[in-house]
Amino acid sequence: MTRKHDLHKHIRSADSRTNHPRLFTAPAQPAAEDEVADFLWALVRMLKPDHVLETGTAFGHTAERICDALERNGVGHLTTIEMKRNRWQEAKERLELRPATVIHSAFEEYTPPEGTRYGLCFFDATRFTRDEEYLHFGPWINDDATLVFHDTGSQHPGMAGVRRLEDAGRIRTMYFATPRGISVGVPRNDGDD
Repeated sequence: MTRKHDLHKHIRSADSRTNHPRLFTAPAQPAAEDEVADFLWALVRMLKPDHVLETGTAFGHTAERICDALERNGVGHLTTIEMKRNRWQEAKERLELRPATVIHSAFEEYTPPEGTRYGLCFFDATRFTRDEEYLHFGPWINDDATLVFHDTGSQHPGMAGVRRLEDAGRIRTMYFATPRGISVGVPRNDGDD
């Protein structure tokens, strides 16, 4: 069993809207909160996407949960991208023999294979690039995809990128208060109200 860590030993502050922020855990730093990984697991189980995209693999903890759900579904594949070599190597080892491709690259330098269409995307490369991540992968995202943006709490700059996408009419989201914050949404299509 993975040892849990007090998330607050690793972050400066939690979004003030978070209920019981000290009850959240994370397996390592950097890593998404365990509760966020569980949420992604549930989304994968419910939506049964053929292709899942994750930017910012870190050490592969969240990717591992996504793979657990894909395996339980019996369908689907994860593409996860990490630019830091030591993190990529650990994630690659962690995800060996799983339904995942672990890419060592900056997100903006990766081009998905022809015909790939992502049904679920978890954007978590850096806290400053949420809009850039979405725009880069836009041509490979299904019109009805589910989008999850991490680090969008009021204390993080990720929220500004999500707001820019919303203001430009590119996406619609709903915010969930976790210590680091997640915004969940869908692409906006022409004619959406």
